[in-house]
Amino acid sequence: MNRVPAKANDSFRRVKAELEPPPGVYGWQEHDGRDEPESIAVMLCTACSERLIDLHPRVYVRISRRAPFPGIMDLCIDCRHRAGVTCIHPDRLANGGPGLHIDAAPGMPAHARGYGSFTTYAYPPRACAGQSVSDKEGP
Repeated sequence: MNRVPAKANDSFRRVKAELEPPPGVYGWQEHDGRDEPESIAVMLCTACSERLIDLHPRVYVRISRRAPFPGIMDLCIDCRHRAGVTCIHPDRLANGGPGLHIDAAPGMPAHARGYGSFTTYAYPPRACAGQSVSDKEGP
């Protein structure tokens, strides 16, 4: 009997979820004029992304919900180093620092015909070395 190992089935489910996400709000990573990724994220609902992304002159790539992308991770929600959807921690490479360690699952590179290359993650990041819970009250 040819059975697909459970680990492979999990990988297939993650790839399918990346290719066919349910409607919702997703982060999109901006790329520069040479199509190189930048550390800029924008948050768009499904309807807006379908309307805007292809028309924009720069490349945008949807960020996996479990990706270690500072500023939009669940870990970032109450962090005092978050400004909108941007991480402003001084140690972050994009801010001129030495780098910020994020404890995250290794990404699984994938490629699907018609979709291109992307990376999927088994689980969301568990910790960020720069995380500092804000002491300010909510709105």
